[in-house]
Amino acid sequence: MHAEHVEAGRDFSIDLAFRGRHVFLVLGGNGKPLRGQVLLDGRPLPAEIAGDDVGKDGSLVVREHRLYRLVDLGRPGAGRLTIRLAPGTRAYAFTFG
Repeated sequence: MHAEHVEAGRDFSIDLAFRGRHVFLVLGGNGKPLRGQVLLDGRPLPAEIAGDDVGKDGSLVVREHRLYRLVDLGRPGAGRLTIRLAPGTRAYAFTFG
């Protein structure tokens, strides 16, 4: 852990209970594509509620430091997110909508 972010190590994940419609997370890396996965309630995030930055089967690729759009439920809801990140990925802050 650092003052402004956490940096993923081996087998790193973030678990988050949330309420809202949208979930965003500021992520960054080392300049190389870093792969991750987003799970909702223990299952890969379905395409119909995946944010713009989440691909098929909940896949996530962090290429640059920016805000990543993870979840778009369509209407307010709740769930438990697990975000698995590759070593070297930096996570800064969640925002919700």
